[in-house]
Amino acid sequence: MRKAFDSTQPIGFFLGFASMSLQVLYLRAFLATFYGNELSIGLLLALWLIWGGVGARLGSAPNHKRLRYSWVAIFALIFATAALGLAGARLVRHFFATSLAQPLDLGMLLFSSAFLTAVPCLLFGYLFAELSHMSKRNNPSGYLYFAETLGSLFGGLFSTFLNIRLGDDWLAFGLVAVLTLSALAGMQKKRVAFFFPFAALLFLVLFRFFALAERIEILYWHSFAADLRLVKTEQGRYGKLAILDWGGEFILYSNGEKVAAIPDPVSAQAQAALVLAQHPAPRSICLIGGGWGGLPVELLRHPHVSVDFCELDPQAGKLVFSLLSDSLRSLWRSDRLRIIYSDARYWLSRQGKYDLIVCAIASPASAQGNRFFTREFFAIVKSHLAENGRFLLLGLPGGENFLGAELLQLNGSINRTLQTVFPHVLYLPGDQGIFIAASQPAPEQTAELLSRRLQNSGVVYPFFHPSQLQFYYLPDRLAYFADILSTNRTAINRDVQPIGYYLDFLAWNKNLGGPSELLYSIQVHAKSCARWVFVALAAAAIFLSILVRKSKTDWHTGLVLAGFLLGFMAMTLQIVLLMAFQAARGFLYTEIGFALAVYMLGMAVGAASALRLLRHGFRFTFLLVYLLLAAATTAVLPWILEMLFALPALALFMGLFFVCGGLGGFCFPLYTVLDDLSLGTPHYGRIYAYDLWGGALGASLGAGVGVPLLGFRVSLGFLAGVLLIALFYFMRTRSLLPRPARQIDHLRNAKG
Repeated sequence: MRKAFDSTQPIGFFLGFASMSLQVLYLRAFLATFYGNELSIGLLLALWLIWGGVGARLGSAPNHKRLRYSWVAIFALIFATAALGLAGARLVRHFFATSLAQPLDLGMLLFSSAFLTAVPCLLFGYLFAELSHMSKRNNPSGYLYFAETLGSLFGGLFSTFLNIRLGDDWLAFGLVAVLTLSALAGMQKKRVAFFFPFAALLFLVLFRFFALAERIEILYWHSFAADLRLVKTEQGRYGKLAILDWGGEFILYSNGEKVAAIPDPVSAQAQAALVLAQHPAPRSICLIGGGWGGLPVELLRHPHVSVDFCELDPQAGKLVFSLLSDSLRSLWRSDRLRIIYSDARYWLSRQGKYDLIVCAIASPASAQGNRFFTREFFAIVKSHLAENGRFLLLGLPGGENFLGAELLQLNGSINRTLQTVFPHVLYLPGDQGIFIAASQPAPEQTAELLSRRLQNSGVVYPFFHPSQLQFYYLPDRLAYFADILSTNRTAINRDVQPIGYYLDFLAWNKNLGGPSELLYSIQVHAKSCARWVFVALAAAAIFLSILVRKSKTDWHTGLVLAGFLLGFMAMTLQIVLLMAFQAARGFLYTEIGFALAVYMLGMAVGAASALRLLRHGFRFTFLLVYLLLAAATTAVLPWILEMLFALPALALFMGLFFVCGGLGGFCFPLYTVLDDLSLGTPHYGRIYAYDLWGGALGASLGAGVGVPLLGFRVSLGFLAGVLLIALFYFMRTRSLLPRPARQIDHLRNAKG
């Protein structure tokens, strides 16, 4: 007899599809508002997973009334509340009634993220549990997990493709909603169900017809200053770009953060004068970032200089050139200026020697930006400096006469990192600090020498006189800052321990008056806390294994910890791999989207493999071998990553994403079977809830704390140790399970 069609699997597919698509859109919306780094991303993901876990736990009770015919309506409610959340992310400044020009701190990020993601995420988690209870399969949560993972794979690819091709988040949102609701309405086969995709399509048409996206953007920028006029906005591959007119001055913003005034001759000429004065006869200059205010063309005032200006985002260049007059655009077309749109670190490693290399990225504000402040990058710079060449870091947050604790740590870490590569390092204090590094000793760098050198070159700047260089080289200030930076012992910033972006976040949050004491304490005590947490987990595993064996009770407590651990491991591995991939290859949007898709494919293959094994009955060996394999893989992963930093082959990275995704996906069906065996009545969705909550901890600690403060090696070593603790617990309590041969009949009886 032919089996009845089980609609829960295709609905689960679209559950994953919609969830991943909306997650990508939420992340982009919040980054454009809060311009935070990976710590803020980790917090947003954590809140997303926490709410999803709450929803799954609410739906896991076996005896409440089940939904049967309202799938399209529930998904329509998800998209409706998500639309309000995406709009609210841009209007959050109005909700908090922030004063003009006041940025948003960490507390505002947490509150608004929790509020704006609550309803969609609760419904996503609830629907997973609901679908599991309605499924006609054995191990329904395992099969639904497989379907949801496949949906997440296609959702990630689809949303990435739409964002690249369309450059419009609202249009991408509308297309995802229409596609999902149309597919669900088709499965329901009721005419009334097609009202919802039609309503989504109508919303999309009206939204664009009345230019609501532009109106939301205007409201957002008016919260900074009422007289700001939005000239143009674009959703780029690397951020949300905007051109603002403020009293006749055009300003370029990316993700809500000021990039440069267009043009900005005063600042550009001061920077160019300082750069040119560092070398007696410069010929070739490499400029990395920070040039849209006009620094490249100001450097060209030197008659013998050629400039290679490397910038990541070509869309930013198009916006800038559209604002310049014909005379200014002609300066940018000079034969001595070459503009390269590429990842600067990757590009520089394949070039020749330069007299001067200038990095004007300003600060390690994210894991991507931090790549230009690590020991490995400074080693690349050193190898591409000509004899007597100089390396300059411009625009770091600093202070004229004083550095607070957070700024001292940030600048002290960069100073120590530079000194591990360059024997000669000089710090010039100011509101924007400047580091100058060289391999060869130079004559005493006095203001008089540099001023004379600049005058002899024939360079004339209308807004900067050579005598102004003396303000950079006040002897007492130089000696004071050299002393306080040399005594600071903050960790060295490395690719494998990118502490720079955490310290930058700490300084940024302190300047806004946000809660920084806790973040500062975490940074100081991170390693000792990790050790104590590990000891506490080991002690808890020993205590629970003794308690369960003596009382002969079920595995409820152990399975709660197991599900939590599964989510923690999967999310931590995902975060670690993404950050390693970014450190090695740069922020290449399409590649990172592809990497996530490969990770989800690995999870789907892992889940499918586990389900295939479980068709023949559960064997405890599956779980023990899995835990041992996962611990071994996690333990050796740091050495594999260090090799890939030296040889960042895309295929090898994709292989790692696939393998680590498979480790996470394989375990979930095993845990759900154990959960069913330990309880007489199925509580489908319970393990899923704990899995999401563990993922929330992995997202927040992995992205924000573990990788930057402990490094890849310690973070992954900690995770390997936790997996071994879980292996010990299950080996101690394995005899409490029902016989494997009874597993299938047990599940069938539980399903009724």
